[in-house]
Amino acid sequence: MMTLAQIQKALEGENIKALARELNLSHTTLHHLKSGTNDNPRLKTMQVLSEYFNSKK
Repeated sequence: MMTLAQIQKALEGENIKALARELNLSHTTLHHLKSGTNDNPRLKTMQVLSEYFNSKK
């Protein structure tokens, strides 16, 4: 699984609203992760994002 820092870096080039719709996550959650205001996301959120970004490699 990716670290929080890796996910934040991966989110830099993403359209948050489109990604939230695609992954069925809250765009607010993704925005907080991207901006660094959420430093303790739920495990499920981390898993979903890790799987998504790892599949893009």
